[in-house]
Amino acid sequence: VGVRGRGWQRMRSKSLDLSCSPAHRWTIAGAGLRLQQLLSEHPSVDRDTHPLNHRIMHCRQSLEAGRPIEAEMHLGHVIAALKADREQIDAAFARFDLNGSGELDTAEFG
Repeated sequence: VGVRGRGWQRMRSKSLDLSCSPAHRWTIAGAGLRLQQLLSEHPSVDRDTHPLNHRIMHCRQSLEAGRPIEAEMHLGHVIAALKADREQIDAAFARFDLNGSGELDTAEFG
């Protein structure tokens, strides 16, 4: 699954500044891979209408500027928000899943 967005394509098409250290290049590459993995698991976050999309855009801009720590910070905010959303959804589901089956049965709608 590819990562959508012009910013990502620009970042991929640019060669890394070879004057920076190999460790710095690896850090940038690692953050880019984590961004790609996150977007493959949660593609809706890459839509302009998603409330977390601004963080994705900031992450891409940070990667393009060679600031992987800043990019990781933005990724961390997105991951934390997605985790909090999942926890809220799971808690709401558990209130209706009275028998704990993991499915909502017609009797649980009663």
